[in-house]
Amino acid sequence: MVFKPFTTLARQSISKHLVNGYTQSLVAASQSSYASSTLPIRIGQSNAPVKIQNAFGGAHSGRAAPGKDGSATDAVNAFHAVQNQTDDKDDKKYLFSRKILWSKAQHQQQQKQLLGNPPEPIAEPLPSRSRSTSFTSVIEEVDAVEEIAVLKDAVVIAEEAVAEEAIVDVVEESLKVEVEQSNVAEPAAFLSEEALLPEPSEATKAFNSQLQSLHDHRRWEEVTVLFRHMVEQGLKPSTTTYNLLLDSIVSLRPQYVAQVIDVYSAMLREKLIPTTTTYSILINFLAQRALRSHHITTTAQRDAARSGILLDSKKKNLKAVEEEGALNYALGLFYDSTEVRTERAFPMSIYRVLIEACSTHGLTEDMLNVSTHLESHGLSATPEVIRSMIRGFGEKGDVRAVVETYNGWQDSDIAKDSSLMNERYQIYTELIAALMASGDIPGALTFLEKVVDISQEHARLEWLKQAVVEGFVSNGDILSAEKWMQQLDIKWTSNEWLALLSTRLADQGEFNFALQIYNTINPNSMEFESQRIRELFAECQMSCLEHCAKTGQVEKARELWADLWKSERSAGPNISTALVYTRMLFENGCVNEALVVLNQFSRYFLEQPTSSPDTNPEHILNIDARRLILLEGFENTILYLSSKGLLTPSIGLDVAGFSFRRCSTLRAEASRRVLDLFDKTRLWGLTSAQLSLTLQLQYLIISGEGFLPIDSQRFETMFNIALEAGFPVSGPEGEILGQGAALLAQVNPNLSVRWDQYARQQAGETLPDDPYWNKIDIKTSNAIDATLTRSKYNKIADLRRMYRNTRRSGKSLRLTTLAEIITAASRGGVQHSDFIDEIVRNARIDLPWMPQYTISRSGWSDLLNAMTAAQLVLGNRDKAAEYHDEMLKMGESPTANTYGLYIVYLKGVQQTYDEASEAVAIFERALAEGVVPTPFLYNAVIGKLAKARRVDDCLFYFALMRTAGIKPTSVTYGTMINALTRVGDESFAEELFKEMELMSNYKPRPAPYNSMIQFFITTKRDRSKVLSYYNRMLSLSIAPTSHTYKLMIEAYATLDQPDMAAAEAVLDTIRASGLPVESSHHAALIHAKGCVLHDVSAAIKHFEDIIATGLRPDSTLYQALLECLVANHRVAETPYWVQDMVKKNIMMTPYIANTLIHGWTLEKNIDKAREVYEALGNANGQVRREPSTYEAMTRAYLAVEDREGAKKVADEMVGRRYPSAVVARVLDLVRMSEPASTAITASA
Repeated sequence: MVFKPFTTLARQSISKHLVNGYTQSLVAASQSSYASSTLPIRIGQSNAPVKIQNAFGGAHSGRAAPGKDGSATDAVNAFHAVQNQTDDKDDKKYLFSRKILWSKAQHQQQQKQLLGNPPEPIAEPLPSRSRSTSFTSVIEEVDAVEEIAVLKDAVVIAEEAVAEEAIVDVVEESLKVEVEQSNVAEPAAFLSEEALLPEPSEATKAFNSQLQSLHDHRRWEEVTVLFRHMVEQGLKPSTTTYNLLLDSIVSLRPQYVAQVIDVYSAMLREKLIPTTTTYSILINFLAQRALRSHHITTTAQRDAARSGILLDSKKKNLKAVEEEGALNYALGLFYDSTEVRTERAFPMSIYRVLIEACSTHGLTEDMLNVSTHLESHGLSATPEVIRSMIRGFGEKGDVRAVVETYNGWQDSDIAKDSSLMNERYQIYTELIAALMASGDIPGALTFLEKVVDISQEHARLEWLKQAVVEGFVSNGDILSAEKWMQQLDIKWTSNEWLALLSTRLADQGEFNFALQIYNTINPNSMEFESQRIRELFAECQMSCLEHCAKTGQVEKARELWADLWKSERSAGPNISTALVYTRMLFENGCVNEALVVLNQFSRYFLEQPTSSPDTNPEHILNIDARRLILLEGFENTILYLSSKGLLTPSIGLDVAGFSFRRCSTLRAEASRRVLDLFDKTRLWGLTSAQLSLTLQLQYLIISGEGFLPIDSQRFETMFNIALEAGFPVSGPEGEILGQGAALLAQVNPNLSVRWDQYARQQAGETLPDDPYWNKIDIKTSNAIDATLTRSKYNKIADLRRMYRNTRRSGKSLRLTTLAEIITAASRGGVQHSDFIDEIVRNARIDLPWMPQYTISRSGWSDLLNAMTAAQLVLGNRDKAAEYHDEMLKMGESPTANTYGLYIVYLKGVQQTYDEASEAVAIFERALAEGVVPTPFLYNAVIGKLAKARRVDDCLFYFALMRTAGIKPTSVTYGTMINALTRVGDESFAEELFKEMELMSNYKPRPAPYNSMIQFFITTKRDRSKVLSYYNRMLSLSIAPTSHTYKLMIEAYATLDQPDMAAAEAVLDTIRASGLPVESSHHAALIHAKGCVLHDVSAAIKHFEDIIATGLRPDSTLYQALLECLVANHRVAETPYWVQDMVKKNIMMTPYIANTLIHGWTLEKNIDKAREVYEALGNANGQVRREPSTYEAMTRAYLAVEDREGAKKVADEMVGRRYPSAVVARVLDLVRMSEPASTAITASA
């Protein structure tokens, strides 16, 4: 029988054989004719499957060599080290010094015996250099410290080598069985994956094509929707379908691993065969998830150990993360997939991430299995893989595995590649760190000496020294770490490393050394442009601050908090640090300062921006999760202060108020701790605001389970005080009083009676002012108002359900609430228009217009204004006018923002509408109706004027805006800058640009920068200015848009001197940014090659190459290509490409038509030009010609002296009611071509 690699038996025996190292199975392998005398970690070499079976025979068979601990690792290693000794000549190079009892020579001899070959650096083609005195002295000092321990180890090893001779016979006997089994032949050939997959139906293929297109355009949510639709249609998905679905779900970053595993399970239930692509998607996701889980777990555990605080939500999250088992899933899939098809090989990226995950989680046996599988399929381990393996073995303390992994890599071709010097020294660094972590400090220092002797890489040598410092810190040898730290060249030491080291030292309690390192960090370095560095710096500050808090160093803690809170170079504090700091302030009597810190932090915690998932886990939480964490933080503060006897009534109310303001609640235990501070006397002395807060706290307790008699008594006291104070019935306090009385009806029925009497009394007083008071569902109205004012809510189905449930109960929502719902529904699109009409229709029945009441007039004004705006958004301009007229009859007018919508949605009213003139008319109408303009209204009218190039009018309204005391927004400035650049006003555009950047409420946006960049490309043609604005954009952390990158391609490719290499490099920048490379980017390159460099062949080749890569062609690409042909007088070749457009269902655009008309005009072929012009005629009842098309055709007729044809074109343009300024340009062309007596009059 043949044992296949990675069988279930192998997996079961892995863990127990590698608890104390994995050498027992490997030593057994060394006795085989298929294995070498050293560990079978052969980096860069291929191992056949049979060799793998022998190399892992001991582990996979479940048999351990006998010995004192069941593994006999050290003794067997020592025995084989003696058996494999080289001749005396070879040994002499290890015996160069006998000045002391222990020396480097003895250490190297011991390494040679235990490891076969001690690590050696790779020779570099540089002259050797001498070591400094300080470097040598430190090594000699460490050597002397380790002398006695090494001598003891040598004696023990020699004794064990003799005692273990009998073990060899057992190992050899077990190998005979393995070798016999390995001689069974493997199958000669395997079926390909494709041959095993069933042929999908034509309908499934069609859906797969659509799914692939959506996937390629990163529209992953639509992939899931289309998949569901496909299943609902009764079509059977294929393996390709599931692969696309899996990758899309993974790209959407699912919250739970089960979401992905369930899809895979469904695939198996369909009896579909997973492919290597399927396994790659799953393994990559699960391994990445395992790395993320490890990061979250270690961060939370470190934070808890440092601060002594672990909130309940974090405990649950930590438990959920630990129970995910993502890595177990990944390894199970890996083993199963390679067992089913032994010839299956994965992409290197899959091996890399899986090995890294195994290394991080300490699964060295699985890591070695994956590595061996990689080698067996002819792949060479990358430096990243080697580093992960060395790190994993080092953390396990397995020195032999560390060294053999390194030696195996050293023999590979990639290790000798001088272009990978960074990777080489990174592996050196990992080797030293692993040796230090394993306790082999002399070995680490010896290796460092060897590197120093052959290297002149000063900067990279610092990495190695830093690893030594880290090793001493981890081992608790702070004195040695300080000495080595003094030798580091700060110029080559990164702030990232300093921050990490300072954090580790502070966590270990070495505050003075940590502070020394912290003071060395340079916050002004460019490194701090990275969010990761800012977070590491913040982590360093938090670690030092929490140490100060624990040790009572108040002033130093204040100083660190100020740096942490105010510095732009720091990512800011997390909640644990904030709680520790406020605790310290409370304990030291700084109550007001503590409350200010707590209040400021709570606002910051909810408002801080999110970052990538690879950074601080707190930054990727949604707002509800943050509120829960913050709520637990407030409760933790209350409970802690109460346990220390520091909770006073004022502190309790302040912290509870923060909790209600930020989190809208406070749970029972913390609420009771606060309320226990108030007896009846204190309650009667509270202000209305304080009484309202205590009422909320007490109501939360009695509305829960298991409230006590004291709770009902306290509520009754508050109830009496509230009624005495005249609390309103309709407000939130009245709702609490009424519902609280109802809850306590069985305990104290008198409360309900008194509340009914009080409510009727209050209703009799307020009835004249509110005719709808008994019809309104206040609770639901308040809930909807709170939801809609907090964010742009888009779950219209939920709003519809709440609205209809309220009406079924015989109640209605407030008119203002209905207006908010209408606004939200209009944002959802025309599919909600019926719901909007339903709201108004029912409101006329439930809440009729009563002009004698102020609340009715204001409510209906809000409702009709919302309806007017909604109809404008939905494109129903006539219906908007009806609601507008209804408002005017009531004596009301729409708001300024609604008038702004009138202007914004002018587009599409009529294709040739003079939008600018109509926008001015709308603005004047708003003023006539007494509306006070807002920035939005000014922006709308200025935007339309800018589009029409009426710059003088733009400047007039811009000045009017300032005169009215309305501050221009960044949108206003962007619009003005765009208008000025269109007419070439460079100085004023730059002046406004600087003014925009200096305004206090400036929100950086890419649009103004794009306008300036485009201006200096198309008008001023100044590349230096282009680059200046682009770099300024980057310096302000404004992410370039797709249009920005298109402009940068044009800047490099079209401005003197054209730099095509730089232009094409922009494509790499786009990909690195995460944006897709679009057709407009390629079109810019095609245009540059054909029209600037006049290399038509290169332009056509670029066009064809990108189509071959799968990019879907569009009109933009064809326009660029046709422009190239026309510019190079090759218009005769254009019909071929026009026909190609027709075949691909790409519609002719006015801009393509203009290019072709111009080209045929140059050839004096008016028939071809007319044919193109006619192609833009009526299509689906719509003329697609634009003013530029009429101008191009007019010039074509005039070029062949056909004035009648030119007149007909001009007459058609006049009939389409374009603005006079647009039409005049074409009329002037016709007029100048004729005698004055026959000129076309302007009145035509």
